[in-house]
Amino acid sequence: MRIQQFFEAIEDYNFSRAAELAVSEKIVGGWEAWFQVELAMHLVEKFQGNVSISREMSYPDKSARCDFYIEYGGGRDPTYVELKCQLPGRGDAINNALFRFEADITKQKGYPEIAGFCFMASCGPWNDVNIATFETIFQTVDVASAYVLGWSNGEYEVAQLKGTGDLAYFQNPYFFLTGISAWPDEPDDSNSN
Repeated sequence: MRIQQFFEAIEDYNFSRAAELAVSEKIVGGWEAWFQVELAMHLVEKFQGNVSISREMSYPDKSARCDFYIEYGGGRDPTYVELKCQLPGRGDAINNALFRFEADITKQKGYPEIAGFCFMASCGPWNDVNIATFETIFQTVDVASAYVLGWSNGEYEVAQLKGTGDLAYFQNPYFFLTGISAWPDEPDDSNSN
């Protein structure tokens, strides 16, 4: 499962609770595990059991773990997925999440033999510092594909990010996901199963 397919599979998920949690300072320690389980259940239901998802699965060398390990269609297309969520009450919560997001991308790049992607959940609007931080990540990581799942015209939609000038979603006051895959040899998203 590739990033575009993943975002398209969850774009009908009800993000209202996640949007509340992204800005609530009443949850100490974050809400990432809750969101992982919610998205996993959504995928299992959507694909009617034709997807297998494990949380906190080890990478091949067992030195680190990913947030999700997804196998689609009976073991095909194993994909390692990392998620970072905005943690309110931590100074610049968005930049804090962006630095952790960048660390996940760096971690995954240490495993060139795997397929995977990283995504981040946050609420906009992002300020100029947040956008500059994302632009730096986008420019320094060898981005193969990048997508946003954001609110537009009264619904969530998936859009490809083709460059750092395409960041209008980040300036809206809504919950959104942004994701990056750093593998230049990743198959074309539109042909993935």
